[in-house]
This record gives sequence, C-alpha cells and structure tokens, in this order.
Amino acid sequence: MIIRLICSNAESDACGAQGTLTPPDDFAYVQNKREHTHEPDEDANRKATFLCALYTATVKQFRKLEKVYSDIALLNQESAHDLTFEAVKFKMQSWRQHRKFPILHTVSDFDETLKTEVYENICRHNEGKIEVEFLQDVQNEYTHIMFADKELMNKLPIDKLLVQSTVKILPDNLDAVQLISISTHFADHIFPIAWIPVMVKTTDSCRELMEKLQLLKPNWQPAKILHDFDDDLCKSFAEQFPNAIQRGTFSSHCMIMMEKADQFNLNIRDGPTALILSKIIALSLLPAQKIKNNFCLVVQSLDNVQRETFRALLQYYVTHWINGVGVNNYSFFKKKYSLLNNSQMIIRHMNNHLQNDRTGWNFLEKILSCSEQCDFHLKHFVNHQKINWSSYKEKHIFTGKKLCKPLDKLWLSIAGLENCQNFLSKVGTLLIPILRNMTVVGINLSSKFVLKKGENNNPETDLNLDEILRRINQGLPPNRPMNNDAEMSDEEEEEEEEEEEEEEEEEEAETEEDTPEREVEAEEIPECCICKDRRPNMRYQPCGHVVTCEQCNTTWLNLRTEEDRQLDCVFCRARVDIVEFAELDIPV
Repeated sequence: MIIRLICSNAESDACGAQGTLTPPDDFAYVQNKREHTHEPDEDANRKATFLCALYTATVKQFRKLEKVYSDIALLNQESAHDLTFEAVKFKMQSWRQHRKFPILHTVSDFDETLKTEVYENICRHNEGKIEVEFLQDVQNEYTHIMFADKELMNKLPIDKLLVQSTVKILPDNLDAVQLISISTHFADHIFPIAWIPVMVKTTDSCRELMEKLQLLKPNWQPAKILHDFDDDLCKSFAEQFPNAIQRGTFSSHCMIMMEKADQFNLNIRDGPTALILSKIIALSLLPAQKIKNNFCLVVQSLDNVQRETFRALLQYYVTHWINGVGVNNYSFFKKKYSLLNNSQMIIRHMNNHLQNDRTGWNFLEKILSCSEQCDFHLKHFVNHQKINWSSYKEKHIFTGKKLCKPLDKLWLSIAGLENCQNFLSKVGTLLIPILRNMTVVGINLSSKFVLKKGENNNPETDLNLDEILRRINQGLPPNRPMNNDAEMSDEEEEEEEEEEEEEEEEEEAETEEDTPEREVEAEEIPECCICKDRRPNMRYQPCGHVVTCEQCNTTWLNLRTEEDRQLDCVFCRARVDIVEFAELDIPV
C-alpha cells in the first residue's frame, strides 16, 4: 500500500526523509511507510547560524539577493555548500517581501537608526556604497542629509555639474523643505552623484554643504556648474569653486516664469496669451546685449488690454530677471548644455517612483537603485565603449535629443532687431507645447527657493517698466539706446571658454551626423512627452501620433473636459476622434 509519508516532528523544511519535497505534497508517497522519526542534524547549529546571518542581510539591505547571498556565503562556505542559493532563494524572497523598517518620525530617528549595527550596511549597493552624512548647525539642528556615491564620483571625471533644487519632491517624516540633486555629464549621459534633502536652508548651511561635498573627491575643481538660479547655492558654489563658470538652465527659467504666470492668473491655454508669454520667456535665448531692447519691443507690440493683463508679469521680469539676475547670467544664446532638460526629468523619474511611498527608507532604496544603474552603465562603457541608457541620455528641451537643429538655424538668422522679433515669434511657437506640458505635469517650487541676485555694477542701465510704457504712450521709442559693450566686458573670459566648448560640440555634432544610428536609437525608445518617464502607448487618431502614456492621457483628457474643450493631440494639437492603445515593437 502506498501512503503519504509524515514527519513526526513536523520538521518539514529540514527533514531529510526519503522522497522529501515533491510538489504539490510536502513529502512523497513511500511504500509501507506511515511515519518516520526525524534524526538530529549534526550541522544544524552551523546551518542555523548561516540562515540567521542570511536573514539579517536580506531584510536590512536593498541589494540583489544574489549579491547578499554571495557575501554571506564567503563567511560561511561550508554551510553555503549545503544550502545553495537555489535552495534558500524562496526563503529570501519571502523575508524581503515581508520585511518592516522602523517608523521614522524625525531626522534624528533616521540618523540614530543608520548608526546601529543592524543597519550599518543598508547603504550598500551592488557595486559600492552610498555615503550618508547628517549635517548639523551650531545649535545641533539638522540642516541637510547628504546621500553621495563617493565611489562613482572618483570613477568619473567630474568637470561639469548639473544642479537642480527648485522642484519640491520630499521624503515623508524627514522635515525636508527642498531637495537638491547633483549630477554630472559623461559620455552623452547624465549620472546622478548626490541627493540632498534640505531641512534648514541658509547661506551658511549651503556653504557647509558645499565644503562637505568637495571632500568626497580629492582635488576636485569642476570647470562648469549648471544651476537652477537658487541664490544660496549659487553663492556657495562661487565660494567653494571660484574658478568654475556658473550658468543657469533654460528649463529652470521656464519653470520659474510659469509659476509666476500661474500666480498672476495668466491662462496658458489661451492662444494669444500663450504666445506673448512664450515670447517673453524666449527672450533668454537671445544674445545678452539684445535682450533689453527686444523686451521693450515686445512690450510695444502689446495693445492696452494686453499690457494691463501682463503688467504684473512684465514688472516681475524687469525687476527680478533683467535688473536682478542680469541678462549676462540668464542668456542661453548658443549655450547648448543649458538647454538640456535632464535635471527635471531625473527628479520627475524619482517622483514617479515615490508616489505611493515617500518614507525615508523608500527614498534611500531609490537612490541606491539609481547608483546601481550608474555603476552598471559605467562598467558597460568601460567594456564596450558605449552606453545604452535611454532615460538618462542628454535631452534637449525642444527635441528630446541632444541637438536641436531648428534652433541652431534660427540662431544663425539673428542679425538685427527685426530678425530678433521674428526669432521670438518662431521660437515662442515651438515653446508653447513645452510650457503647457509643464502645467499638466505640475510645477511645485520649494517655498525656500530664492531667485539668484546678480551684482548690479551699472544701475544706470536698469530698465523701468513705467518709463517704457510712458514713452510708448507718447509715441517715443520704448527705450533709450544702451551701451551694450559695457555689459559684455565682464564676460570676455567666459565667452572665450564658451567658444572653445562650442567648437567641441560642433565636432560632436558632425560625429553624430556620421552615425545616424544614434538618432534612430533615440526614436526606438520614445518617452511620454508629458511625464518624460514612461513609454507612450496611446495613439491619437486621425493624426496617428503616439506621444502619451495611459496615465498622462487620462490627465490630459480630464483637463480638456474641465475646460469644456475638445480633446486634441498633445504633440500637434490636431483634433482627436479616437484614442486607442498602440502596439509598439520596442526592444527592452
């Protein structure tokens, strides 16, 4: 008679009975056996010690299970020979699935927990370790938490920094008011090297942060820093890296202006309003010496109703940008790196993965995952001299690729004031969809963000909006002639370095033209033109464009419904009759 074998001690997992563990039963059927006695395992204590160490590492680290097992197995080789990875894999998966971390109420809780022996290795990832430092002021109040990949920083030649701090994406229960991401350019890709939640933001705290950051890489002096016009950070970078050229980014300029437009109740969905707003923002794409005159011409082109509608925004632009930041500090004319959109996309990518859980532990897990990807692609580049990392490839704000040939052609066309106005109209038209998409995604600047304040060495050249309007109403030229040469004298050294950089970029552009497969690669893995993160899978008919993911398409549809407007294509603005799922053959 064949009956089911039963372990008398219910030691099913450790039982060495004949025919054990045959799915779907715990034990096989054995002839003439009804029960057996579990024999003591002489190596039970050794195996238990190995499993205990394996459990602790599995639930207290974020690394891949294979890496966790490999490290523990090195210290327990005899037990690892008896309990292979395949034998304990399902156990480890179950442990990780049901793990729980201590609840964090304050930054102090996080600091103390990471110092304990149990969590001392939690910041390890598969190729290195994240350095975590909790910065405090003289009153022992926490100011910053710095998560930095020191190993990655020492592997990369960091000569350019991309700093983003305007977007407010914060982990819960850490009292953070702002998040700073610091990345670098390498091989046409963006590599995040540090994430810094900010609790207390002052000039002194930012200065201390930069000092700590510089210590992570010996003799580190970046040549160029692209920032988002945050005043405290700009001052700190200038003190810590005095030889670095500082530039703002066009995408940050757009976000700051769009937030003000929203505060002043300007409707970006209205065609004429959107065009005027985009022309004002596009002024920053002109040469610095042409911004003031063309701003006056834009004001002159408005009728009385439009001047009243835009008066608050025009006054803000004159006070805080032309006279405050200074035209030399926010002119993006032929500064191609300043037109990259990667910093916002990287933070948005982090935001999309933190939608459901924003705890400090989840935030740390995503940082470690990002560092792991950086190490993987850097290692792949060393071995194959190529990186295929679509989501972190350099992307121009207008095209989603590295280059924007239409903008380059428009820059070449600029000669006089008339051509500049034509330039603003054409670029403004290209810019409208980008600005509208920003409003769909949402602009949430930190309350602690303070716009950069430039050094005004020549106040007599400041613009006065009331004076401009008075001269227009009297039929006079909107502005007196200005000494543009004086404005540019302080920028001669910077311009020489910019010209050298432009020559290098032109050589890179020629190389890209000789290798069209790189452009094809960017098209083979498209991104949703709203969230810039997920793959688009919704096709609009009859235009046929596939430019949004399902989630963003729903958001776009709801927005159009609320405005009592017909659904149109996000890309070409053509009327949409049918929205259907697209079957895209995109390699993974």
